[in-house]
Amino acid sequence: MSTWSGVRRWTVPAPTSADRRRNDLVMTWSPTRPARAGRVSTDATVGMLVVLAGLWMFLAPRFLAYESFTAVSGAERWAFPGTWSDKTAGLLIAAAMITRLVLPGLAQWCMAAVAAVGAWLVAAPFVLSYGSVSGTWPAIWNDVIGGVVLLLLAAAGALTARE
Repeated sequence: MSTWSGVRRWTVPAPTSADRRRNDLVMTWSPTRPARAGRVSTDATVGMLVVLAGLWMFLAPRFLAYESFTAVSGAERWAFPGTWSDKTAGLLIAAAMITRLVLPGLAQWCMAAVAAVGAWLVAAPFVLSYGSVSGTWPAIWNDVIGGVVLLLLAAAGALTARE
């Protein structure tokens, strides 16, 4: 403290390097990316849901017993076209999401690939004639609903993708 004509005046100490770093952190804060502990971003949530949908598409032939749509013997159990369609769709979704994780700049292209797989899943029951095999309604509904869900998630993922 110093006095000047009888009035006390406070002097401000020179900023230290720690003060400068703190000020730099404050100045570089971005309102588009708030730091909230314990919260997951919308982009990550969409990505996780797409991965779960892809995992389901890969495992659906087993859980929905697609092999019961054809003869039960070993070689013929893969004869139902929905089995290969769903397993391939699941693998393509996994490849797109791994690419999105490794190369974030391609996030919108990966979401476009997921949308294409979703569109294929909606069309697959009709293109591959699932109805020609008796009792395939679970596979038809699984593909149509799964395809629509993937189309919606791909649209949400493309909107939230960061470049």
